Amino acid sequence: MEYYSVARGDLPPELAMLRKDDRAEAIRSAGLGILDTEIAMRYYIDRLPHADIGACVGRDRSVVGKRIKRMEPQIIAASRPHINIPQ
Repeated sequence: MEYYSVARGDLPPELAMLRKDDRAEAIRSAGLGILDTEIAMRYYIDRLPHADIGACVGRDRSVVGKRIKRMEPQIIAASRPHINIPQ
C-alpha cells in the first residue's frame, strides 16, 4: 500500500467553491509559467503538501510555498469566470 500525504489547510474560499475541473481550468488560464502551473496543479488539484511538490519539481519546500503564495491571486482572478452563482 502506498502512502500519500495530503496538503494541510483549506483552499481559499474562491477556489473551494469550484469543481475540480473548473479549478484546473482556472490554473491553466491564469497565465502561469510551466513550473508554476505544475506546482499549482499538484497543490490545488492533487492536494499534495509543499515538501512532496518540491520533491516532484526539484525545488525546496520553502520555494514551493513562496510560489504558491505569489500565484494565488492570479489563480483566484482567473477563477472568477468559472464561479456559477445560483439565481
